Amino acid sequence: MRLKPSVSIYASDKVFLDSDFIFLFSYTDGFNRRLLNVELVIDKDYNYELFLKSYEINHETGKHINTTIKGDIPIEIKNTLTFLLSLKNIEKNLRHSFGYHAEDIPYCIYKFKVNNKIQNTYYYLFNPENRKQELNLVEQEFDKLNKDILIWIEKLYKFFSVN
Repeated sequence: MRLKPSVSIYASDKVFLDSDFIFLFSYTDGFNRRLLNVELVIDKDYNYELFLKSYEINHETGKHINTTIKGDIPIEIKNTLTFLLSLKNIEKNLRHSFGYHAEDIPYCIYKFKVNNKIQNTYYYLFNPENRKQELNLVEQEFDKLNKDILIWIEKLYKFFSVN
């Protein structure tokens, strides 16, 4: 894992399509004390660049958390992402959104590059366990990807909040 001064990673869909990136994840934990924002991009070699910003104060430095990290993506995320990107018709098997949208709640935006097109999916974290619809196999894998990424991000956040 390498650190560098933070800059925003993602600019536009055109930049994303013209890049070597195959996946983009954007997250906010809503309007709360820490105001955590994350942008993650993964390239075709499964290297990642993650931008992490929080308005909560780091206990050691007394500053806000604001960093960019680069490295190899965790294997469980890589495996699930590889499976999802290998599907020929991901856009037909993955809903445009999950959960319920409300202002100032946590949500994730996913962008997959498939056949030089972008597949967008929004994951709202408002009551996601009370879904009324059953998930198909693709959606189950997507749900796993979502959970794995959020757990990983929380670990990174905790690390940077004390180091």
